[in-house]
This record gives sequence, structure tokens and C-alpha cells, in this order.
Amino acid sequence: MSETSHTEVTTSPKESKPVVDILGDNYQFHWTSIDKLPEILRQGIYSQAFAKRIGDETFISEWEDYSNAHFVYVAMSPTTVYGDFVKGVACIVDLPQMREVHLRIGPSQIVGLVVVDQLPQLYYPTPATVIKSLPGRITKSSVFKKIDQIKHIFESERPRTGSLPIYGISGNLYWPQQILHPQIVEALKKKNEI
Repeated sequence: MSETSHTEVTTSPKESKPVVDILGDNYQFHWTSIDKLPEILRQGIYSQAFAKRIGDETFISEWEDYSNAHFVYVAMSPTTVYGDFVKGVACIVDLPQMREVHLRIGPSQIVGLVVVDQLPQLYYPTPATVIKSLPGRITKSSVFKKIDQIKHIFESERPRTGSLPIYGISGNLYWPQQILHPQIVEALKKKNEI
């Protein structure tokens, strides 16, 4: 990512992460369950092979039946989701490689988080029961409840980890401030013109 494609947002006095256009820039997305977030914030996202190398006997691959043990899989768009994503969260990663990431994504490469705030594109293996229940599960209340869960994780992990901006798959920023996607695009465009 180029330095000119960011607008600074302060998440606390000591921490700063840029606001980014998650729909327009070249970020990648790794969907996971929210209960794995504390460990991911501390240690990053890693493959089964990396877990074995570092002696992590608690590692469980979310894609054991579908993946190569040497890769961490990422999506090219926040709307390309898999699994029971309504219960999950995506890590926004800033990586030079496209598609597959060998072994590990470090915590410093995670630039934000994404929650489902609108109906996404659905990909295998999204369970049929999840698809049937989607319209009633994605509500403004459910989005802000998940954001509160994530903020609680940030607080419980402090000072070991920092906080990250939280976006919706719509591209809207929800935390630490609320900014609609078109406003983010406009602000980044103005900043790039200066």
C-alpha cells in the first residue's frame, strides 16, 4: 500500500491505524471465528505447518478438509465470505502476495477487521442453514453487538495488542468513528490530490 492511500485515524493516544478503502485498495481478507481473535491479535494468522513448527498443539484448521497445511487462505474481497461468517470476523491484511499466503500473516500485517453488515456473496462451504437464516441475522443491532464484542477483546488484550479499525463488508467504517464508504473514498481522493 502506498503512503498516499491512507487517512490517519487515532484509535487511542498511543495507537494509530490508517483508515483505508477496503473495497478499492489491494487488501486481502481472512475470515475466522471471533473467539480466535485474541490469539490472532497477539500471534497473527498461521497455517497448520507453522503451528507444528512452533509447537502449537492447540491449533485447529478451519479448513482441514479443503486446504493445504502450508497455506493460510485469504479472499480478495471483504464480500467473499465463507463459513458461518455472521458469527465471525475478517482480518484485513496488507500483503504483497495475492491469494495464498505461505505459513503466516504477522499481527503487524493486520490493518483492520470486518464484520458482516449486509448480505455478502456466498461461497462454499456456507451451510444451507446459515443461508436460510441470513436476512434475520444481519441487523443493525447484530452489527453493533459484534463491534462491542470486538471492542471488549481489544480492552482485555491491552497492552499486549492494540486496537484496529472495524469496518463492514459495505466498506463503511464503524469504529473508532463512523464514516460511510463514499466519504472514505472522497477523503482519500482529496488527500491524494494534495
